[in-house]
Amino acid sequence: MEPGPNSLDPARQLRLRSTLRRALSCWWDHLGVCCAVSILAIVSVMAALAINERLGLFGVRRAPVKPVLALVLVAATAVYAGSGLYRIADAMVHRDDGSLRLFLGPRPRDLAQAYGLAAVQILVTAALLANLWFYFAWRTQIGIVLAVLFGYILAIWLLNCGYHWPLLIAAQHGRIPTDEGKLPSLRGVFRNGLVLLLTAPAYTAALAGVTTVILLILAATGIGMVLIVPALSAVFGAQAVHDHMVRMGMLPPPPEGQDVPDEPWHLPQE
Repeated sequence: MEPGPNSLDPARQLRLRSTLRRALSCWWDHLGVCCAVSILAIVSVMAALAINERLGLFGVRRAPVKPVLALVLVAATAVYAGSGLYRIADAMVHRDDGSLRLFLGPRPRDLAQAYGLAAVQILVTAALLANLWFYFAWRTQIGIVLAVLFGYILAIWLLNCGYHWPLLIAAQHGRIPTDEGKLPSLRGVFRNGLVLLLTAPAYTAALAGVTTVILLILAATGIGMVLIVPALSAVFGAQAVHDHMVRMGMLPPPPEGQDVPDEPWHLPQE
């Protein structure tokens, strides 16, 4: 990501309170759609679990292929629903018109990129966890040092992952320019995520901590897990990337001392 045409004061800083306030305001303004897509996401994953249970794919010890197939089905469903949540969140944060088609009807190439991104995130996270556990099990000084090192790398990677999905959707929607008009790539998503993390590490860590606490409290209520958590987590991520883009001059800032005007979310008339 490179600075855009909307030049800003270099002293301008990201403010966690402003990001959270804008995200919560955006979620509240579009409460109906947020609850609807949250329910759709939860129901789709639960349906995948029910299908696996019905087919007896879980708990088969002598046929390890079946549990693997079950996990792949659940993961594929979760990625489909998650990418839909971020498409809706991106549209809401940028005040674009949209509909549930953003959740239900992704382009094949966009969906393929979403599956690719999820695969890389899962593989890298699993590799880092395996190394962390392996070196910690040594019970030696060098083992502890290496375990701590991989623990820091894992923490940095997980913070980076928080930007990947909103960056991917923003790139797919054309909000992030690509070289010579090329289509967005996963390499660009990983590079841009690292840029955002390194340019605002304290902001990123604080945002991850605060939003995690908020989402865990809501998830503990049960109803909040179904109605609020899926969409709100996507809105938090989309709003953070939006604020980064404003800071870098890629988007014009809101008028000083004024909030972004509320615009009711609605389904377009066919």
